[in-house]
Amino acid sequence: MRGLEDSELLARCIYGEARGEGIEGMIAVGHVILNRCDAGGYGEGLKGVILRRRQFSCFNSGDPNFIKLTQPELHDDAISVCRDVARRLLEMSQEERKADDPTHGATHYHAASIRPYWTKSLRMVFCRRIGGHLFWKEV
Repeated sequence: MRGLEDSELLARCIYGEARGEGIEGMIAVGHVILNRCDAGGYGEGLKGVILRRRQFSCFNSGDPNFIKLTQPELHDDAISVCRDVARRLLEMSQEERKADDPTHGATHYHAASIRPYWTKSLRMVFCRRIGGHLFWKEV
């Protein structure tokens, strides 16, 4: 996975995490990933952030998405949309992304059906719900 271009790696992460969430959900997950890059402390560069152990479940070896995401060739309608989203996000300046961010600066998210331990931290502030995901940021 480290050999992939940033745009393709971002697209695959969006695909693995949000392909069933519609375009708004895909954009939101892409923003979270880039917000982590901008914030620092989540890994070195985009690849470091995305591939950091236990950060994005789709890259955990036990996740059902993992095998599909690690295939050299990945083709379907959803990955095409994810590639477009990733390209657009990477073409934006940090200021443009901040203004366009539907998550309001979130650095974390989870499926609405669960409540991870980290959401109970006093440092976590709920930002908003988009589709089946709840978005949070650390303050």
